[in-house]
Amino acid sequence: MRNGGGGDRRRRPVSPGLTRLSAQPRENPVGRGGAALARAKVVAREGLTLLVVIASACSASRPDRADGGSLPGALDGGGADARPGEADANRSACPDGLPADLGAVAPLALDQNQTEEYYFVFASVSDEPDPVQQFAMRLYKDRGLFAGGVEPGSYTISGDQADYQWCDACVFFFAEKAELPYAMFMAQSGVIHLESVGAELTGTVEHLQMTMVDIPNDGGDCAGPGDEKCGNTSCIDNRCGRQVELGTCDFRIDSLSF
Repeated sequence: MRNGGGGDRRRRPVSPGLTRLSAQPRENPVGRGGAALARAKVVAREGLTLLVVIASACSASRPDRADGGSLPGALDGGGADARPGEADANRSACPDGLPADLGAVAPLALDQNQTEEYYFVFASVSDEPDPVQQFAMRLYKDRGLFAGGVEPGSYTISGDQADYQWCDACVFFFAEKAELPYAMFMAQSGVIHLESVGAELTGTVEHLQMTMVDIPNDGGDCAGPGDEKCGNTSCIDNRCGRQVELGTCDFRIDSLSF
């Protein structure tokens, strides 16, 4: 796998006294393949550029698979216009300046919210004029890994937790590229340590191995918006979104506290 490289990344110090600006819509960094997956806004906050990803979500109660492997009707391949078995080259280039290991990350800004369905944690890890780099974590309440509720403890990322379509503990990352869409990464392994759960979460993620993915809508058949067959992705033109690992770019996060 290829990584974007990059050396010492110097960031400007946060300027005190800057007021929060109103959110300005920006083109969806996930791009056309995941057009219904997320809406993105760039928020200028305390001198930082914070990419806030507000993702749509269905109930991700996973249906039985026909063969224990691929979803019924699923295709092999990459972006929406790629040939079967071929990743979309426009989406697979590694972002410039992304190191192989971000090390122990000290977020420059943290933001959290929760709904009846999930907790969401945002962490900005880059400052202007560096490219936007945004960590995000979504923990779904009362289902799957958290069927008994989101509770303090340690949770391992593996299997379905490494797949955006089916994860209950979803850890992902967006990195700005020279041209849209943004690069999207999913954690393929690592550990989530939750220290406290309340109005907000506190804890640490460790040993995250992130890989670049695409979410084309060429997966299993579905009846329409809200179809549980699609899990966390959307049903567009009667096809579910599905995660495709591009295999062209990965990196590591040793630790990040929230």
